[in-house]
Parts: sequence; structure tokens; C-alpha cells
Amino acid sequence: MDLPAAPAPRPERAADTGHPPDGPARVVMLVKNSFEYDARVRKEAAALLGAGFEVTVIALHVPGVTARCETAEDGLRIRRVSRLYGRLATFAGDSTTTPGVTRNRDTAPAGNTPPARTAYAQVLRTTRRSVLTVAGPGLRAANTRVVDRRLEETAVSLRPHVVQAHDLNTLRPALAAARRTGAKLIYDSHELHTARNQAGPRARARQAREEQELIGACDLVVTATGTWSQMLAQRYGIDEPLVLRNIPEAQPLGPDGRPPCQDLKARLGLAPDVPLMAYQGSIQRGRGIEETLRSLEHLPQVHLAVIGYGAHRPFLEDLAAQSGLADRVHFTGPIDNRELISWIRSIDVGTCIIQDTSLSYRTSLPNKLFEGLHAGLPVVTSDLPEMGAVIQQTGAGELCRPDDPQDIARAVRLVLADPERYRAAARRAAEEMTWEKDVAPLVDAVRRLTTV
Repeated sequence: MDLPAAPAPRPERAADTGHPPDGPARVVMLVKNSFEYDARVRKEAAALLGAGFEVTVIALHVPGVTARCETAEDGLRIRRVSRLYGRLATFAGDSTTTPGVTRNRDTAPAGNTPPARTAYAQVLRTTRRSVLTVAGPGLRAANTRVVDRRLEETAVSLRPHVVQAHDLNTLRPALAAARRTGAKLIYDSHELHTARNQAGPRARARQAREEQELIGACDLVVTATGTWSQMLAQRYGIDEPLVLRNIPEAQPLGPDGRPPCQDLKARLGLAPDVPLMAYQGSIQRGRGIEETLRSLEHLPQVHLAVIGYGAHRPFLEDLAAQSGLADRVHFTGPIDNRELISWIRSIDVGTCIIQDTSLSYRTSLPNKLFEGLHAGLPVVTSDLPEMGAVIQQTGAGELCRPDDPQDIARAVRLVLADPERYRAAARRAAEEMTWEKDVAPLVDAVRRLTTV
């Protein structure tokens, strides 16, 4: 999409309110999810906490699932605001905020669900989708206005020195809060919002206009890949944003001097010698899960673990059953980000099969790629620019055509034929690619913003 090259005029900001020196600088982060599984935001918050900042994350409340206010062991404060249709969204299985109604199904492998329960689940899914469809865009627009206002008011009440918007959908309330308090404004663009796979042409055009309008007000822009940094700079005439990749933290060692490892095969009832590969992340279209599943037709001994949650799971369960693969596809449900790497360390092959269905996906650098490397796993990866470059540079996996199950199977066979060579390369890469190294420039930038 062609966008104007000239930068947006910087909106006027309120004069600095002169925050009193009453303790550490306060950073308030805004997210439009329930902050249960948001690894990137959690790690950024932890890095700033470790540097002496006071950090609060303002997220969305899910009735019956999340607390409105809580404080983590490391001192991170979490405040959650209600949506206009909070209970309706929970009923509707809003996959952007919480596992919701699918949680009680996440402990059983696919194919073990009783027929009556499956039929009930299908009726429930159809009903909840219809409820929000009938409600129409008016309800969604009203909800956006209410949530934005609540995010803004909560942020203002915390008297922040820095307000950080995580993704474009929180940038407007973050800017409003920054104007009212004189706080500095950071925009962390987790993906290329104007080219997302899930958005239609009108939505992408609207997001482009909104980003064009607001980005000039930011004191710092952050994004997740070098390609995205260059594109944002060219589109909006701004300095290249700071690149902060979705890399895991350096893994701690256990009492035996080795990284912790939990046996996912045993959890799934598989023998130690059964080859197991895994997908971890949000279960949605465009992530190559269907093609990875179909690759099992060409890998008769291999099993697949699908780790995560999302609205696309029922489709995949049906696909596995119809393909005669239900006994080799295992849905584990979400695993806490702090434990994920220790669980996937026990498998044989990681996957990062992103489909080339949008510019955002084509130029992405998913955290699941780095999670695999930090687990010491060979990773079968889409032959796309950013993620393909990591595999070519490290030798820690094989590239494949993401839309071709047979080619995915070919890459998996190559890895399984000589796994230790790939594992050694993955371990070397993990030593060099750590969150601690990547996040240091962000911490320094926030420190500069709060000392000006």
C-alpha cells in the first residue's frame, strides 16, 4: 500500500507537569489483551523493573478468569479494565484475550473427546459467533471507545513518566494519557499493522491513516524486525525505530548444571523414541498449522503437539480426524511462557511455518523460532526473508516451502536423519541471541527519556 512519505505533524503535547522526585520513574504499559500469555510485554516490563523503574501494565479484564488488580512476585503491577461487553466476550470465546471457554478441553489429546461433548461444543461455538455477529459493528465501536477511555483514565491516575502503547490499538489512549500528564510516549509496534493478514482492505487503510496521524507524537518507536523498522521509517518519514526482536531470555541452569527439561512426550503418553514435533503459539490461520498437520501423511512415525489456544483449534481438530491423524495430533492447551522452553526441550523438531499470505507475515520474525533455538531444537522454518536468514546464518534447521506439506516433511526427515548437528548449531545460536542483549538499548532509551 502506498502511503504519504511526509511525516505527520506532531500533535501538541501538554507542558511537562514536573513530576516530583518521589521515587523511581513510573512506566505504564497499555495492552488490549488479558496479559496472561503476552511474553513480549512481560519481558519488557521485567527488564525495566530490573533497571529500577516502577512498571504497571494496564490490560483487559475477563470476568471469572483474571484479577482486576494484582502484583507479580517481581513487583510488576497489573491493572485490568472492563470491556463494554466483558461477559459476552468471554461467552463468545474472544481468542485475543483469553483461552476462555476452551480451557476445560485443553487437557485431553484430540480424538478423545466424547461425541456428545463435541456436539455441544459445536452448538456453543455457533451460538456465540451469532451473538456478536447480530450485535454488529456498532457494539464493537462502542466497546472500543469505552475501553480506550478506561485505559486512558487508569493510566492518568498512575501519574506516569512514560506511557508505552503496545500495538496500534492502544496508541490513541496512550497518546491521550501522555498529553494529560506530560509523560513521554513510546509506541511498540509488535507487527506490521497496515499489512496484517487478518485485516481487510478497508481496515488496513483505516489503520494506515491512524498510524500516520499518531506516530509523529511518539518520543520513541520500537518494532520487532529490521525490515519493519526500515518500512516504518520510509512510510512516515521518521527515524528508524529501535529493533527489539522476540527472543527468549537466557535460560537458567538447574541444580545439575543443565537447563530444566520437562517431558512433553510422557505428558502426552508417548514413548521416548517416538519422533515428536511441535507448533507453539496462537492457533489461527496463516501459521502453517494445517500444512504441518498434513505433513504427517508423509511422516508415518511422527507425532505433532499443538501448544496454545485460539479460535482455529476446532477446525484443526476436525481436519486431524478427517485425515485419519487424530491419534498423532495432540492439543495441549497453552503452557505458561515461563515454562514453555523447558517443555519443548524434550521434543525432536520445532516448527516455524508461517504462510506467505501478507506482507506482515512475509517479513515477520516469530518468537517461536527463537524459542526453538533456546530449547536446543532443530527448527523447520518457512523460506521467507527474516526467519530464513536466521536459519541460514546459524545452520540450526532446514527451510521449506510453507504451503507444501511434502516439502515440510522433506525438511523434517533431513533434521531427524542427523539431529545432533542441528542441535549443536541451535545451542550456539542461543548463546548469541538473547533477550538481555536485545532489550538493553530499550532500557537505555527509557532511561534517557526519564532524565531529560
